Amino acid sequence: MPNHFHLLVEPKEKDNISWLMKLLGGKYVRYFNNAYKRTGTLWEGRFKSSLIDKELYFLACLHYIEMNPVRKGIVNSPEFYPWSSYRVRAFGEKNSIIDLDLWYNALGNNETERQMKYRNFFQHFRPEIPYTLIRNMTKRNGIVGGNDFRESIEKLTHREIIFRLPGRPRIKIVKNKSDPVS
Repeated sequence: MPNHFHLLVEPKEKDNISWLMKLLGGKYVRYFNNAYKRTGTLWEGRFKSSLIDKELYFLACLHYIEMNPVRKGIVNSPEFYPWSSYRVRAFGEKNSIIDLDLWYNALGNNETERQMKYRNFFQHFRPEIPYTLIRNMTKRNGIVGGNDFRESIEKLTHREIIFRLPGRPRIKIVKNKSDPVS
């Protein structure tokens, strides 16, 4: 996207995502600024991340990311967006930084079959969860998943996960029934 990007990443080790973002924010921005004779940050704000329940929400998140330039009116179809991974899966375009996940590899017995099924998936997939859930949880560094997934994360982290509205909680003023009404 013009002012941000989405990655759907499964880390192999605990701090890999943080290291990836540090490298992107340091090395790539330095390279980009030198190449285009500019200064400052390249993207708006800090990076945000969300845990995603792979069982229930992986496909919805993948669809959300690949269709983002279409929803924003930048292109008519995801294959026309130059920074999309769609062409890698849908047409077999080579890209050294994109790994094809187990879900994609299970789509068919050969590349042609997988590509055809991937294109078909995008033509007919209608996510059961609204995109607003994905967008809101990403903005809040939240969890995109069901209650079982949230509970498993709470057990792992030994912390309760509660989402509150931004700002201080409102104070409820309760009038004493014996007070005269003015």
